[in-house]
Amino acid sequence: MLTKETLYQLVETSNALPKLPLNIQNIFKLLNTPAQIYIDDVAKLVEEDQELSKLLLRHLNSNVFLLYRNISDIKEAVTFLGIESVRNLLIFFIAQKFFQAADTGKAAVFNMRQYWKHVLATSIAADMICSRLGIEDRYRMFSYGLNHDIGILVMNACLPKELDEITSKVKSGVPQIVAEKAVLGGVTHSHIGAWICQRWNFSPEITRVVELHHTPYFGTEDLKTLEIMYLADLIGTQYYERLLNVNSSMQINHKVLGSLGLTLEDQKEIGIALPNEVARIAKYFIL
Repeated sequence: MLTKETLYQLVETSNALPKLPLNIQNIFKLLNTPAQIYIDDVAKLVEEDQELSKLLLRHLNSNVFLLYRNISDIKEAVTFLGIESVRNLLIFFIAQKFFQAADTGKAAVFNMRQYWKHVLATSIAADMICSRLGIEDRYRMFSYGLNHDIGILVMNACLPKELDEITSKVKSGVPQIVAEKAVLGGVTHSHIGAWICQRWNFSPEITRVVELHHTPYFGTEDLKTLEIMYLADLIGTQYYERLLNVNSSMQINHKVLGSLGLTLEDQKEIGIALPNEVARIAKYFIL
């Protein structure tokens, strides 16, 4: 069985672990200092990568975000959506781009395309929760959902054998986290995700969501965001388990519902609406 130390060494030395180009590193370095950001500087850096710029604008102007206006350039995107939402969307597209380009890894039993539906379901559930709570910054929560399981991307690229073993356990009814700890010596995709966030110098905010979306009360900052992402992930996981024809009987932390002012009926209604919304949006985000 892997230990925590040998696991990270295995990932670190994997030929499948992407290295971010300098221009991408510069984008995140700038975006990680929001108090000192000049929008023109952000727009200039992002637009230097034409592929990334076109990808971002195409998605923003799709039916996903239901904006009342057309976003014509990166400066307008940052002004309209905010730095955090644009930064999180960039993380999602960059992670997809570089991990998909990896020549090695990629699990056989685990189906990444199918798992993206869980990721997207979590994003949509987060948006629905925000709608019920009257939270206006829904784009930020949606974009957090897109990145919350970046650790799975790392595992698919660098630990495909272990991910297949975990997936087999999940398909037999073992909860995802329990299966991961059994196979990875106590480590989970949340730990691996936080590790890659720190390695790539992502912001503390996105790193916190990635690390604590299963354990919100381990956090000491921005607790409401962690509670929302916990609930969104749970609803997204229930949706994903139905795709796999399994039921791990996940139990919700009722403290989260109470803290957010939501009920089990709210959770149920979001879960019922989720499949149609995933079907509507999947063509834009599942590559």
